[in-house]
Amino acid sequence: MKNNKTFLRHIFVRGYRSDGTWVKDIDPIQRLEPFLFRTRNEASVYFKEKIDITHTMEYIKRRNMNKEVEKISLFHILIAAMVRTAAMKPKLNRFIARKRTYQRNKMYISYLVKQKMTEEAKAIVVKNSFDSSDTIDTIASRVRTSIECARTKSIAESENLVKTFSKMPGWVISFVISVLRCLDFFGLMPEKMIKADPFYASAFLANLGSLGINAPYHHLYEWGTVSLFVAMGMYYDEMSYTAAGNEKRKTFVDITFTVDERIADGFYLAKALQTFTHFMKNPEELEHRMEGETPID
Repeated sequence: MKNNKTFLRHIFVRGYRSDGTWVKDIDPIQRLEPFLFRTRNEASVYFKEKIDITHTMEYIKRRNMNKEVEKISLFHILIAAMVRTAAMKPKLNRFIARKRTYQRNKMYISYLVKQKMTEEAKAIVVKNSFDSSDTIDTIASRVRTSIECARTKSIAESENLVKTFSKMPGWVISFVISVLRCLDFFGLMPEKMIKADPFYASAFLANLGSLGINAPYHHLYEWGTVSLFVAMGMYYDEMSYTAAGNEKRKTFVDITFTVDERIADGFYLAKALQTFTHFMKNPEELEHRMEGETPID
């Protein structure tokens, strides 16, 4: 019965999607942007932020010495800062589909997990759901569980399915992908596929610092609905000057962002970046739930 009602909504409710709500009351310029800039990469903006995480690293070290709480990492703080920022700046959780702007119904973040740190090891994409009530503790626990599961579970069934599909004639592959794109365009993509597909997410995250490399500027995926790609490089030390003119060693990390600018204007995105940077520098604020039950816009 539920599936029948969902199908009828797809057919009779204009602009209906199972993963988002059509935002009709938007600025006229933003309404026209999807027609002027037809793809995510055509509408992408790239920028890099150098963040002082000296206090953050001290916080991690101090907290991890406490045996009564579970250990956290900079990766956990990064995700928690992203979640809290998206809760306070909900336009970040939007996407463009069929030249319309949608507010995502839930918050999802996808990221890649290597089963082992070797070239031959399998890589699995993990997709976690979050909400505005999450704290650094609940987020770290959820991410930790997902990573442990990804590194231990068998992926033979899904791998065999991919291998079988990839061995089909090229025209068959093209036809199937075209059908799926058509279903997605009209909002008819099965809800189960959307929930399982990591490219239908609020953001895609790459922790390249764990591989010992710097953060690149990454493209957005045309498949799915990801409007934000975040890459974190390795952290490093630099000598800086204090307000008194004294030298002090500080720790920094470079984080790159690729954003579909059609989801929000530049001023809004700049304010969102300031909010994100604040939480990266002050992770203790993420220990508490966000005040109020509704997002702060």
